[in-house]
Amino acid sequence: MTRAVIRRTNSLLKHGHVQSATILTYAPNNDAEATHERLVAMGIMDERTEIRNLWSEIRGWNDDELQALKGNAVTGPVEAPVGVRTELSPLYVLYRDSESRSIIRQEHYRPDGSLLLIDIKSNGSRRLILYQTDGEPLVEWDRARDLYLQWTDHVIVRRPAIFIVDAGPVSVFAHELRPRDFVMIHYLHVSQLKRPERGRNGEIVSNRLESFRNFDSYDFTAVQSRQQIDDLAHRGFSGEKMRLLPSEISESAFQYPEGGYRDELRGCIVARLVELKQIDHAIRAVAEARQEFPGLKLDIYGKGNDLGRLKELVAELGADDAVMFNGHVDDLPKRLAESSFSLLTSKHEGLPLAVRESMAAGCVPITYDITYGPRDIITHGVNGYVVPQGDVKALTDHIVEFLGAEPSNRQLMRESAVTRAKDFLSESIYPEWKKAIEQSTSIVDPEPFRDERYIRSREVSLEAVDAGFVLSIAFADEESVSAEHLQLVLASRRSNTFFLRINRPEVKRGRGKSAQYRFYVECELFDESKKQTFDVFVRKPGAAWESKVRVKVQEQFEALEAGGMKWYRTEYGNFSVSVSGR
Repeated sequence: MTRAVIRRTNSLLKHGHVQSATILTYAPNNDAEATHERLVAMGIMDERTEIRNLWSEIRGWNDDELQALKGNAVTGPVEAPVGVRTELSPLYVLYRDSESRSIIRQEHYRPDGSLLLIDIKSNGSRRLILYQTDGEPLVEWDRARDLYLQWTDHVIVRRPAIFIVDAGPVSVFAHELRPRDFVMIHYLHVSQLKRPERGRNGEIVSNRLESFRNFDSYDFTAVQSRQQIDDLAHRGFSGEKMRLLPSEISESAFQYPEGGYRDELRGCIVARLVELKQIDHAIRAVAEARQEFPGLKLDIYGKGNDLGRLKELVAELGADDAVMFNGHVDDLPKRLAESSFSLLTSKHEGLPLAVRESMAAGCVPITYDITYGPRDIITHGVNGYVVPQGDVKALTDHIVEFLGAEPSNRQLMRESAVTRAKDFLSESIYPEWKKAIEQSTSIVDPEPFRDERYIRSREVSLEAVDAGFVLSIAFADEESVSAEHLQLVLASRRSNTFFLRINRPEVKRGRGKSAQYRFYVECELFDESKKQTFDVFVRKPGAAWESKVRVKVQEQFEALEAGGMKWYRTEYGNFSVSVSGR
């Protein structure tokens, strides 16, 4: 449970005056009541917030309540446990494979010691068996999501309701909550990409894949930055179903000292000490900037596995007296308020909290231009600096430029940074949430194609245009299509990469002619998919991922080559495109 989720929930209660706010958790070893008490006592969570946990609840259900859960009849014996046993609590026991150490069995118990559920993974299959209070097996499932979906639907009893899907594991199944009579929002805290530093056209991260495949199943997807919206739209996701709703920062971050102490020659970086954060770049930049400002120091706040390597680097650079490793601290806002500037050297982020909290304290950020966040938050040279990603020299140069500026100019930047940070307070963000919810889009569930496997084409042509080409398809099964617009789906066979294109709406059916569905496909889409094959599908806008169908081409179809791609007919008559390695 992230603080961003809690801050948003607090905001909805404070500004939206909602009737109730409930955080749903699905972790097997989470004590919802104890977690609530702890967070309220810490002053982090509004006491009106309710936390509910799937396992805590169904452990207390009687047999009548359990029998309301739909599943399959238990037909076979339950396998005896194997593997290395670990008891995480009296209520939760797991078994790991002795070689791979992967979890192969989980056992959930009631407080009285009776067995509630067994979850077994074996040879690529899964089996979850639910037990009555007398120990008799009741039902079983082959997917955990079948239990999760039913409990989620059971919990959302008040209408109207809004269900915000924050966690990646929940986004794996939430799209299956159809039909529904509540608003459902997919909230994206991080990048949608597995390797964002490589570009915007790569693989979708696995724990968000199903939500993007079923993008239209949500009323809208909330993202953190305008750049992220642009990148998603470039892949074919509808801009009408995206909202810019950045996460909030706490009022406690604003400790800008009016006339208070600030060490002008002290920089800082707040990050986990892991390879992703590239802390070594910050250390090298500060070490180099000390040539101009010998008294310059760098405070590093955070822990991680890279600590030993980073300490060796500091010693190698002769900067032991300049770089301090402080671990985690409880008074970070105060420390930021006493620092002159902050650094962000990550390979990628969602919308970096460290940058916004730094600005709230008047600590001017100097960051890499990464996906996502800095470009949306910072106005270069006004309230911070954004330098090319991975460019340590540019980082150094801007540290020197900032420290060498007139004190009055540095002061203006600090004040501008604080002003910008206020845009991320709850009172600024909540009106955008209210507007987004009031403008929720409609959910459609179109009729499936007549054949749920494929659709035959009558004619396929390819026209080269600037930076791409137009793919035109006339379907033989025209009556089966029965849609003004179709969505072209290009899905990689070996990775979580896919692209969407809607046919150009200006193309109309001509009298006596087959409808031509035209799709503009940019060559750039495939720049991170060398030597991959993409299969060609179509689906009706709003339809589930499973509703897409393969496009079949006629036997006489001749392969079409353009832009380093070869569009061809497979041995089974399906339409595919292979990308060259150039």
